[in-house]
Parts: sequence; structure tokens; C-alpha cells
Amino acid sequence: MAFEWYMAGVAAEYLHGYWITPSARDYVPVHGMHLSEESLATLWLYFGDTGNRIPHPHPTSGHEAFRHWYCAIHMATSDYRLPEAFVNIARDRVQPYVFKEFFDKNPMNPAEYGFINKNYGLTSMVSESGNPPPDMTRWKLQWVPVEAESEPSVFFMKHPMPNEDGGWKNWEGASPYEQVYQHEGTLISMYKIPGTDTHPFIDGPLDTTLFELIINRDNWWFLHAGKMLFALYAENGLRLTGEERIAYDHFGTTALTGVIRSDGNKNILIVETALQEDFEGADAREELDHFAEVVLNNPVCPILFTSGASYATNAKEL
Repeated sequence: MAFEWYMAGVAAEYLHGYWITPSARDYVPVHGMHLSEESLATLWLYFGDTGNRIPHPHPTSGHEAFRHWYCAIHMATSDYRLPEAFVNIARDRVQPYVFKEFFDKNPMNPAEYGFINKNYGLTSMVSESGNPPPDMTRWKLQWVPVEAESEPSVFFMKHPMPNEDGGWKNWEGASPYEQVYQHEGTLISMYKIPGTDTHPFIDGPLDTTLFELIINRDNWWFLHAGKMLFALYAENGLRLTGEERIAYDHFGTTALTGVIRSDGNKNILIVETALQEDFEGADAREELDHFAEVVLNNPVCPILFTSGASYATNAKEL
């Protein structure tokens, strides 16, 4: 019963082999299918729905060889099967939907929110009490890439919380100086970093080679990720740092990515998302131009660091 209770929750967060969820325990926030974690092997075993793709087994030498699959062996050899209804929940992605969770027994008291569309998901976590744990990811956008190797297919930005071994450079953990609002495919993340902080900025992974097209217009960034599109706006502006950072270094596989950054102790970041099919055109440029026109025609009225923020989206006002 406990296992089925757990898998019932996971099924709603599963998308064609990707586990898209806000998490208080997110050790590798860029993980996906090709760059994957052990738990995904079990989810793939029960839910499938990935075409000819499988979680990358990370073959290496020594005790690490195929370690990725060890956790799934007892599931594969057991005669137990999940109820069919759970599998249907994990595979039914005809309509977008929202899931909400609240864990009263978790000492953080997190309120989790997720929006799952046909080929991407946007998730966030708010209202935690006390300082967030050192491996939390407060919000994340993740999509199913057209090409299996086009990972990391994920976007987030964080205020770095350095630890002794420099783990913040791999985007581990979350900051107590950020908070989010989300409604379906729109997210607003606000930052109020103390003036004494040695890292007065937010940054995140962005490998420009993995996108069909990126355009900048009126201080917004518009990105074409194949089957989905998203837009970014930061009150203090966004820039590529030019550095190459290790985003994933597990099970014998290392992935490097570029870095996008926005400076300042006080900042606000807006993320808008959409399906590519809703803006289908002759080419990526036409689709992204259409998407940009829709986003830019919405009034943007952020009120920073007062009692709240107002922002009109395609769906409703936050």
C-alpha cells in the first residue's frame, strides 16, 4: 500500500520518461532521461511511454558499471505490477493539468504546485518554513527534447548558496532569499538578497546550442526548444557569462553547459511557457516571432518587494 500511495503521486508528475516535480531533495536538478538518476529506471519500468528511448545506463568501469539499474532489478524480477489505472494516469497527456501537494508531516511544510502540458512541465514550491535544505530546487521548467541527447532540457535560475566544496556551482540547493508565484505555465520568481551577501546575483544553466532559435526583444529572451517555447524577463536584465560549467557529473557521464545570469540584490524573474503547436508556422523564426508578439502585448506590472506583485498573463492576473 505504501508503494502504491507513492507511485500514485509520481504518476501525475511523469511525462514521457521525465519526472517533473518540485523537490525538497533534488540532488541533480538538471537530470532528465539521457542524463538520468537511478529512480527514473524504476519509473520507466512501470510507466514506459518513451518510444525507443530508455534512461541512460551510464556504463562505466568498476562498481559503478550499470549502477543506474540496480534499484530496478528487484522490481523487474517481481511478479508485482502496478494497477492499470496508475499507468493510465502516467500516460494520459492529452490535456494540460495542474497538481498541488502539501506535506504537513514534512518539517518544511512545503506547498508544491505543478503544471504538466503535452511535452513540458513547470513546477514550483512555496511557503516552506525555516531555511530550505541544501539540495532543494524551488522551481524548474523541464521539457521533452526532440533529440534524446539534447539535454539538459531544463531551465531554472537560483541565488547560489555556497557550501564548503563549492557545490553551488552545480546549482545544488536553494536560497531563503527567493520566493515564487505560479499559475499554470506562468511563473514569477522574486529575490531579495541581503546587501552583505557575497553572491548578489541569480544564475542557471543555458546551453544555446540545444535550442532551435533564441531571440532578444524589449529585454525579453524568447527560446525555441523544439516542441515548446518559453520566454524570460528579468528586472535587472539577463546575460550569458561565457563560462562553461559542469551541470552533471554522475555515473561516468559529464555534461557541460553555458550559464545565464542576472545581477543585483533585488530582482524579479518572469517565465512564460507555451506549446510550439499553438504557434505553428513556416519555421522557428515565424513561430518565435508570433509567441513574442503575444507575450509582449500583455501588460507587465511588477511591484518589487512590497506586499506582492501584479502581472497579467494569458490566463489570469497573479
